[in-house]
Amino acid sequence: MSREERRATPLPDGDRRPTNQFHGGHAAPPSSRFPPLVERPLPPLDDEIHLYTWNLDRPDLQIDADWMSRDERNRAERFRFERDRGRFRAARQTLRWILGSCCGSSPDAIRFDYGGAGKPYLFGSELAFNLSHSAGRALLAVVSRGPVGVDLEEIRPIGGLLTIAERYFSPIEAAELTRISGRFPGLARQAFFRCWTRKEAFLKASGAGLSEEALRAFAVSCHPDEAPRLLIDNSSIGDRSGWSLTDVAPYDGFVGAVVTSGSRRRWSAWELGSELPPSVSASR
Repeated sequence: MSREERRATPLPDGDRRPTNQFHGGHAAPPSSRFPPLVERPLPPLDDEIHLYTWNLDRPDLQIDADWMSRDERNRAERFRFERDRGRFRAARQTLRWILGSCCGSSPDAIRFDYGGAGKPYLFGSELAFNLSHSAGRALLAVVSRGPVGVDLEEIRPIGGLLTIAERYFSPIEAAELTRISGRFPGLARQAFFRCWTRKEAFLKASGAGLSEEALRAFAVSCHPDEAPRLLIDNSSIGDRSGWSLTDVAPYDGFVGAVVTSGSRRRWSAWELGSELPPSVSASR
């Protein structure tokens, strides 16, 4: 079946691949496994963003598969706790399977290169991706060409939110978070994590890397009910009109952000659910 035919094939209810699924705000990917009629993820077209989410604590994703490179195996062993080693394996192996599927290669054939700030790239391919994970959940964005950046964070208790904002965020953001904390204290924590995910996704998309200087060099909107926007950019990252910021909420109690260049409007999103696709199960 050709790619075009597979795209035209109606999917069962709950497994539809939506277009224009996200418009900022609180849109969330549908809670469904990989569409069964798409045995392997399709490479995104120029105007598409593909999002994938999965649970890193699933035992069937934490196997020590031959897909990982020696460096990845060594990195896994550096974690002190087995839970963290398992989550790392689940992240890297699923990442390799998705990228290999999109590129038409086996997961163990995927080779990564790294930018100056440590951002990973696919060696020999224009396909761009970015991965984030928090508290056992992963979020991956794949586009036909870059740049793209994502961040996912669990909304969790954290002390000294305003102190952290004053030190690491721009003065505009710190002032806005102070205002929200004073007028709407129930929104303070969510506003902080909204600001954080928007900022980190932007830095990852730009390849600038995470540093105090880079974090303070630009400002994003902070209020949870306000559309994500790049307010000001005093850095050398690029013209703020060339970036698109979008909020996503793939799980209850989590917030995320996706940043791309240009104005891509078509979105496809999957959650890897309770069953692995046959091609993953067969590759153990």
